[in-house]
Amino acid sequence: LLADLRLLVEYCRSKFKGAEISTAYEAASCGFSLHRLLANSGLNSRIVHPAGVEVAVRERVKNDRRDSEKIATQLAEGRLMGIHIPTVQREGFREISRLREDFVRKRNRVSAQIKSFLHRQGLFSEMDDNGLSKNKVVALMERALSEDLSFTLRKLCEEWLYLTEQIERIKERLEKQAENDPLEKIYESL
Repeated sequence: LLADLRLLVEYCRSKFKGAEISTAYEAASCGFSLHRLLANSGLNSRIVHPAGVEVAVRERVKNDRRDSEKIATQLAEGRLMGIHIPTVQREGFREISRLREDFVRKRNRVSAQIKSFLHRQGLFSEMDDNGLSKNKVVALMERALSEDLSFTLRKLCEEWLYLTEQIERIKERLEKQAENDPLEKIYESL
């Protein structure tokens, strides 16, 4: 990406010598790294919210060419508002929160797999509406079942325990971040 970016910057500078070059793109999955690379190369860069790009009522179909033309036109006319670009540190904070959400989703998936396994095996009494806990999972691992059923249940329980441990580690990291984050006091007051 960095090599391609340098080629893009060189191309723009050679084609538009002496011009003030501005770029804009819709906020998407590439995050803020492209913006930072462009800005560090001396280009005016802006990230816009997709809903912030004006669209005619009859032009609701989105494609890259149409979107690019709209963004370029509105940028040239000064009608595009950029979104807030977080610092690299703040973006790191967000990534840890996203990581926790991902691990919680994975653990929820494994919880559903465990419950499904228990239902298929007629072990309804092992489950209740309170969900799983470490103690319940450890107890499930000690259940006397056939060799293959024990293996399957043990692997699911081991995965659940691993994910739970990782979630706890991530939570510790979030708590450590909160100690050094000036915004945390604002969040707590709300």
